[in-house]
Amino acid sequence: MKNPKSLLFTLFLFVSVSAYSKDGYKITVNTGVAADSAILELLDWNDRIRIDSADAGKNGILVFKGKNSLLPGEYSVKYGNGSFEFFVSEENGVKENFIVESDKVLHEKGTLENKYFTEFQNFLKDGWKSLSSPGQMQSLIDSLYYKSIEDTGLSLLSQFLKMSSTKGNIYDLVSDGRMEHTRFGRSYVLEHLGDLEYNSAKKAISGVDTLIRSSAENLKPLVAEAAFDLFYNSKIMGQEAVACHIAEKYFLNDSLSLADGQKRYLMQNYVMFNNSSLIGKKAPELNLEDTSGMRISLTDFTGGGEFTILYFYTDDCLNCAEQTPLIVDVMDGNDRNMLNFYSVYTGLDREKWKKYVNDNFFSYNPFVNWANVWDPEAESSYHILYGVVSTPKLFLIDRHGVIVGRELDASALKQLLDNFGAEREELHRLFDFCFATDSLSMEFVEMTVDTLCGKSRKNIGLYKRIADELYLYLANSEYYQLQQGSVYLAEHYIMPDSALWDDARYISQLEEAVKAFNMNRLGETAANLQLVNEGGSPVALWDIRSNFKVLYFYKPNCGICSETTRKLNELKARYGDRLDCAFIAVNTAQRKEEWLKYIIENDLEWINLWDDTKSNVIFANYFLKDVPQIYLLDRNNVVMAKNITSDDLEMLFKTLERNTIEQ
Repeated sequence: MKNPKSLLFTLFLFVSVSAYSKDGYKITVNTGVAADSAILELLDWNDRIRIDSADAGKNGILVFKGKNSLLPGEYSVKYGNGSFEFFVSEENGVKENFIVESDKVLHEKGTLENKYFTEFQNFLKDGWKSLSSPGQMQSLIDSLYYKSIEDTGLSLLSQFLKMSSTKGNIYDLVSDGRMEHTRFGRSYVLEHLGDLEYNSAKKAISGVDTLIRSSAENLKPLVAEAAFDLFYNSKIMGQEAVACHIAEKYFLNDSLSLADGQKRYLMQNYVMFNNSSLIGKKAPELNLEDTSGMRISLTDFTGGGEFTILYFYTDDCLNCAEQTPLIVDVMDGNDRNMLNFYSVYTGLDREKWKKYVNDNFFSYNPFVNWANVWDPEAESSYHILYGVVSTPKLFLIDRHGVIVGRELDASALKQLLDNFGAEREELHRLFDFCFATDSLSMEFVEMTVDTLCGKSRKNIGLYKRIADELYLYLANSEYYQLQQGSVYLAEHYIMPDSALWDDARYISQLEEAVKAFNMNRLGETAANLQLVNEGGSPVALWDIRSNFKVLYFYKPNCGICSETTRKLNELKARYGDRLDCAFIAVNTAQRKEEWLKYIIENDLEWINLWDDTKSNVIFANYFLKDVPQIYLLDRNNVVMAKNITSDDLEMLFKTLERNTIEQ
């Protein structure tokens, strides 16, 4: 009979060994040489966590040993001048034996996973030199991946190899919560996010959301924070929107938690100073005083040109001193379209501001409108609206008031304007090709508009760009059928979809342009007007008999009208009798004394009319938002030309005179 004490000891030893083998770890490394110490580390997502240390002693054998389980993850053994890695895929007893020979590590005992992994690490050190092509490397990795799946299942090695093989799938990777304690998991996530960075902000946001949604719960905050960090530091214009989206959707609403409280504070400030002025958003309104004390609205100002440059600066800023003349050079060199320059002085010294404006903001370029404003009390909150925490700060805004460039310098501004200009020219070449025909029937024009707008409708951004440019192209054409096409485009595509443009001013301008075009159209009989002359006698437009009639709408106090009146007087003297053309000047103002004085001072020997009833009869029949306006009618009061300049009228007179002589 066995000694009871001996039996009890044996059972105790068995239980102890079983418990150790189930929950503990023992990592043995034979380096073959004496070493001071070695470290066992867990390669965590963002950090290296020290797990254990060991002394090699004289025999060069390192032993890491503990009773607690090792978390599934990627581990590193650092000894002397060397190191190697191994995987733990399951949270149970870990026993691994390694032998270091020269610069290679051999797996002596343990899991197949680490046997394959050490072989792969050794191959990467030297074996790859025997390969003759990259394709061979890919085939080898694919083969090793299939072998690891067959022998080790869904191990960390399999996940690692899969991402390097042709079967790699980032969404499968992030769905595995074990990636929290790996270095390679974070590396592949950052690689995927880096690819997303080169997409538009909209696509990048969609990609980030999909990645986070696919992640295991413990990985969601890690993936989201990695995404925020990347887009927060991105040098690509427009990606600030992605960082703001991540902060707002995942962290600032507490959907996900941040380990670092200071990081949350950073996100709050980043969103506060960036979210209002992101690319694609409407530029926040500023209504600031210029040097004369007049208030100038940024929103109204943007309507006067193709693009508006919004520039924040101060007089004592070294970077501003460098950038300001370069920005002015960009505007001086502009000859493609009208630019607006809305500069905001962020300093507090009015005299220094005026001097800076006089010394720096000047150009003879007629294609530039200038507005120099300031807000010394910061009542507009421009610091927050446009993130002006330092100067200079430069934005580019399109004619719809939408921000299309931010965080620019002079060089980037020029490049952006050049790109937009090249894009416009490319579109106009396309339009030239589409409308290149000798028979510009309205049916053909409308069909072409339908094709251009219909084919781009699936891409809203492209559709808006094409519709915008096509309208301008058609409206400014010398061919009447194409001008009619602009009305068709506005009525069938832009105005019905006004919400897409989010620009009430633009839609209102189109409505007015359509109304103006449809009133007294070319080839139609002009509306009759019942007015009175300077003597008070009634005169009807249709009762005036002549081969041609020039119908001129003006105001006595209009500066442009004064020059037009002078030119029309000259044309009347040259062509009035020769072409039997009556000149009919209609005063649209309401002060009779001012009108009569104007007639005398300008020696207007033509038919002078006005509405003595001060009713709306003129404006009800003719769209006269702006004056002067000139119409040319034939003997039957049919509109031959409308809303033309005095120079246009002179050219028409020359043509009519030439035709008369030829006949």
